[in-house]
Amino acid sequence: MIAMDDIQPCWVPHEPGVAEVLNDPIVKAVMRADGLDREELAAVLGIEVRQADRSSHRARQKEAAPC
Repeated sequence: MIAMDDIQPCWVPHEPGVAEVLNDPIVKAVMRADGLDREELAAVLGIEVRQADRSSHRARQKEAAPC
């Protein structure tokens, strides 16, 4: 029998930060469709958002999921 402590998760979930949410492609598309400016929202919130940079997103996904 396998104990739950022996199971290694392939992906460790985490709570995304506001900047990470604003950089999500789906969120970008919805904000664009609603006429919202994410850069303006980020400035009001005092956070920095990235421009379209898919390579760093893929690199973070690979680091988070080593299996």
